[in-house]
Amino acid sequence: MAFRTTLLPAGVLGDPDAVRTFVLDAAQRVSLTITQERRDPKVFRVAVSPEAIAALPDAIRFVLPALRGSFWRVSFVSPTPEGAEYLGRNHRFVATLARYLMEEALTRHGQAKASRCGVIRTRAVDKLTTVLLLRIRYLLHQPERVPLLSEEVQVAGFVNGSPAGSRKWLKDDQALRLLAEARPDANVPLAEKSELVTAALNMWPKLEAGLQERVTARAAELEGRHKRIRQAVAMRVRELRLEPQFPPDLLGILVLQPMV
Repeated sequence: MAFRTTLLPAGVLGDPDAVRTFVLDAAQRVSLTITQERRDPKVFRVAVSPEAIAALPDAIRFVLPALRGSFWRVSFVSPTPEGAEYLGRNHRFVATLARYLMEEALTRHGQAKASRCGVIRTRAVDKLTTVLLLRIRYLLHQPERVPLLSEEVQVAGFVNGSPAGSRKWLKDDQALRLLAEARPDANVPLAEKSELVTAALNMWPKLEAGLQERVTARAAELEGRHKRIRQAVAMRVRELRLEPQFPPDLLGILVLQPMV
């Protein structure tokens, strides 16, 4: 029997700016009002009055603090301004928002508040580019212990090449930067979005070889880290082995179309 843990790289989870962007965007999707204070731009007010949170999903409403006033003052920076609560990526409220939107996207499909597929036309790329959000699982074999099932979220991306069907894989930091920073610079007609997403999804089975090579290299990197940590505390490393589980799960796709 194996137990599960989760490995989420800091780059995927996000720095304070990424956490702020995520929370503000997620709040709009679930109809939670968050406004920035004029006197202190580092502080935001979350509306928590009974009327303001009545229509929220139960999972999110239950993690909001019970306050006498109508607003919960929060901040995404540290040191945190006086009277505000720090919201980092591990805060219960932030984690619940992320979990709710992810689970809904995985189960409710077209009715979800957050989409798993997207298309934008952007100046961030000069060739058609696809970014993948992946969940990768590993079995961590440890000396004299039950194997541990671990998982992490990774971002991968590639540039569609010529001839048709060829592709050039991006470095991990390049793909992550596009996912985090690429912004739409022009509208994309709905029919064109559908065509591009369908083409990306049809390509998924053909990506297995390229992804297997990348995941295997990632497993070797993580295995080396585990061994170095164990060596530092005088633990056995000879039988330690990190075994990637294929194929990875496809959580989301973002197609970036260059400007004409």
